[in-house]
Amino acid sequence: MVIIKKGWERASLPILALLLILGFWWSSDFIVIAAGVAIFLLGMQALEGGFRTFTGGLLDKVLQYSTDRIWKSLLFGIVSTTFVQSSTLVSVLSISFLSAGLISLGGGIGVILGANLGTTTGAWLIAVFGLKTSVATYAMPVLAMGALLVFQRAKVWKGAGYILVGVGFFFLGIDFIKEGFESFKSDIDLVQFAMPGLLGLLVYTVVGIVATVVMQSSHASIVLILTALSLDQVTYQNSLALAIGSNVGTTITAMLSSIGAQVEGRRLAGAHVVFNLATGIVALVLIQPLILAVDWLCGVVNINQSDYTLKLAMFHTIFNVLGVALVLPFLKQFELFLLNVFPASTPSQSQPVFLNRSVAKYPDTAIEAIHNETERLYDISAEIILTGVGIQGSETLSSYLSNKEVSRSKSDALISNSISDEYTLEFKPLYEGIVEFICRTGSDTTLQEIEQMHEIRMAGIYLSEAIMSINQFLENLKRYLASKNQYAKHEYNELRLLVGRVLFEIEAVRNDSLNEMNVLSLDELKLMLESNDLEKYSAIESLIRSDDIDASIATSLISDSGDVHMACKQILRAAQILFVSREKDVGIGEQSMVLDESEIRNILKGR
Repeated sequence: MVIIKKGWERASLPILALLLILGFWWSSDFIVIAAGVAIFLLGMQALEGGFRTFTGGLLDKVLQYSTDRIWKSLLFGIVSTTFVQSSTLVSVLSISFLSAGLISLGGGIGVILGANLGTTTGAWLIAVFGLKTSVATYAMPVLAMGALLVFQRAKVWKGAGYILVGVGFFFLGIDFIKEGFESFKSDIDLVQFAMPGLLGLLVYTVVGIVATVVMQSSHASIVLILTALSLDQVTYQNSLALAIGSNVGTTITAMLSSIGAQVEGRRLAGAHVVFNLATGIVALVLIQPLILAVDWLCGVVNINQSDYTLKLAMFHTIFNVLGVALVLPFLKQFELFLLNVFPASTPSQSQPVFLNRSVAKYPDTAIEAIHNETERLYDISAEIILTGVGIQGSETLSSYLSNKEVSRSKSDALISNSISDEYTLEFKPLYEGIVEFICRTGSDTTLQEIEQMHEIRMAGIYLSEAIMSINQFLENLKRYLASKNQYAKHEYNELRLLVGRVLFEIEAVRNDSLNEMNVLSLDELKLMLESNDLEKYSAIESLIRSDDIDASIATSLISDSGDVHMACKQILRAAQILFVSREKDVGIGEQSMVLDESEIRNILKGR
């Protein structure tokens, strides 16, 4: 898919450059129109870049918490697209959040539907202000102020500067396009290429699609259509077909954005394509009733019947509202359709599921994807360790702890000699993928975001060290569980059961995510582990004094006990990062109450 995208970019560039050169040669006025489109697109790019600066804050947080109900996600799509004047930014952001697992497919579909309604405000903005007044005069001071802010170091000021530059170029581009068409009209009258009837409807729809695909912006297409219509360079009916085509053509951007995304992102891009294509077909089939509806509504709101630019804006709004109205009653069926068309594949356990280029575009989605992937790494680690010490991962905490005697009597054939192969085949590839993703993502992030990624990466380091420590313990575990010395066998079984208890109790904490005291929930486990470490050393001393074990067994026990306790501590550190520290409702005061190792030792001394 990436090869296809790059191939399209390489092939289209020389073709578009050749067409521009031919256009410049054909008419000097075409240069003004082309420059206007270029300035407009640069404005859209700057506007998106400015708002992208703030996606690590308000925009993406609102998106995450505004998609649990269809009406909320629909409203978010409308408001955000109206505000940023870019359905592309909202669509790409939604695909990224869905790929990272932050929003549901239904919520993402709602945002896409709302974005289609929100983008109609652009047509009204251009028809009412851009074409009725000379906006270049207002664009100049906005550009100057924006340029001043762009060169500031502070991220907020720089982002605000890009937004102002985008607004300035946005309106300046409209003025250039309008001026170019006015001059162009004296050389050639494009209305001579008007095509009435069904043929004209279909041909101009295709032209609208192609124009939007080439410019990668339905807003730019609408500007050209409205400007040409205001100067009688295109007929009203042909302009309606162009608007329908631009609405369909904008889905190409969503399709390109989904390349490299997970199946969830492809589903949302598919929803965008299906919705816009179906809306376009409905608009073409019902073109005459829609024209009558526009005329009636214009009469109601006192819009002059000869003001075709405002009528086009009205038409653009009506057929998008109609499309949303037709889809909303069948939203569940639409979601099931997408799930069937884009079935989820079963990925290799050692390959990343959440990490892709789509989520890397925004810091919040990148951090969430890294976190989710590291949780998978934890699950793989727990499975490797439990399997290595001969404990079935399917056992529940309660059944495990209430049947210790059964666990002790299990055959030592279940105990692995080594888990290094599992580490190499299952853990290492996924961990390497996470590290590589963090390194590639960290170039355009703030210091705070880099620190968050580093903290999650540390969880991976702790898990790696835990597996290595357990691996060193396994050879002696296998050996002494088969020993005739019942004391040695008992002590090694206790170490084995300690590993199981730590992992099972962490899982209990993990599943109890609604517990408001979650931030302190691992402290008891930390105390138990430190106490067990001291008790184990005392028990070994006692066994030596009573001649129940010899020095050889004792030194092995001391070394292996150290490895097991170190592994458990590293697992707890990883769990603290992944399952406790991330809780969004945990306050700084509660975080400060978490016991560190020195405090745990002091508590044990007090006991």
